[in-house]
Amino acid sequence: MAKYRNPMVFISIILIIWLIIPYTLPETLNIRHSSGINAPARVVFVQLNDLRNWELWSPWNIREMPLPIYRNVGFGRGGTAEWIHGNSSTPAQRFTIVKSDPHQLIEIAMDFRDKGFVLSAIQIQQHEERTMLTWNSGLKSEGWKSIFLWLDTKRQVRKAAVNLREMAELWHSQGIQVVEQGVISAFPFVSIRRQIPWEELSESMGKMYEQLISQSGETSYNIIGHAYAVYHSMGEERVDIECGFPIEKVTDNRGIILSGTFPESDCIITEYVGNYDNLQKGHDAVQQWISERGFTLSGPPMEIFVTSATSEADPSAWVTRICYPVNIQ
Repeated sequence: MAKYRNPMVFISIILIIWLIIPYTLPETLNIRHSSGINAPARVVFVQLNDLRNWELWSPWNIREMPLPIYRNVGFGRGGTAEWIHGNSSTPAQRFTIVKSDPHQLIEIAMDFRDKGFVLSAIQIQQHEERTMLTWNSGLKSEGWKSIFLWLDTKRQVRKAAVNLREMAELWHSQGIQVVEQGVISAFPFVSIRRQIPWEELSESMGKMYEQLISQSGETSYNIIGHAYAVYHSMGEERVDIECGFPIEKVTDNRGIILSGTFPESDCIITEYVGNYDNLQKGHDAVQQWISERGFTLSGPPMEIFVTSATSEADPSAWVTRICYPVNIQ
């Protein structure tokens, strides 16, 4: 005779397990995922540090909702993205960058409202031409709700890492301009400022740098950095340009050669690699970035010639750092 089985016993066991499991979990549920990316750390970093770029690869985008609303410009420490459904005043989810160490670390608070809260620390390490990405996420253990969120986050982190790798490698292979925030520290300088017709710009800049270099051997200043140019104003026919060099310490003004201290400036920066004939491509990228994020300029744009004909024979390898001073709130 078959033994009698009471289905209530089976159901009771399942209920007991259901109730006990949450109490056996650690205080924090953690997720860790590592991967390699064939792109420089700075290319990977801008994908994470600018929440607008998350639209390109993040699996957390809510596709049935409008694009997120960005607070605090949506990038860097304090940058926030909020997804709001319909006429609701409460975001369905909110992501906030709580820590930003350039090219090294991003910490982001991921608030999924009723589902729970996840804190993610994303480490970036450059190894020659390859970048190692380590994504660590943690959430407080609060019963089955947190278990479901942990399972979903684990799946999404893996997907995010794959998407991020593909996007960063695409940017790198296609030479897409990387635009990011930076700071130009104060430095003593010597410079010459002139108004020059556009057609004479290149030749005149060369002569101004030659004059500054020749005078350095006859006077009390020593050049210690890359040549730079500040574009004070640009008209249809002429440009008001200042060409200069960083020096060890401020010296006396000597005729048309001026000296002083260049002020520290918050800037939006890109590095353009290539011949000077195509520098406008870098300027266009920075100008578009600034316009889309609503920044206001605090000074004239600046070019720093990191490598040039004096140190690199191949024009395609010349590196020019393009800087636009902005007001950072």
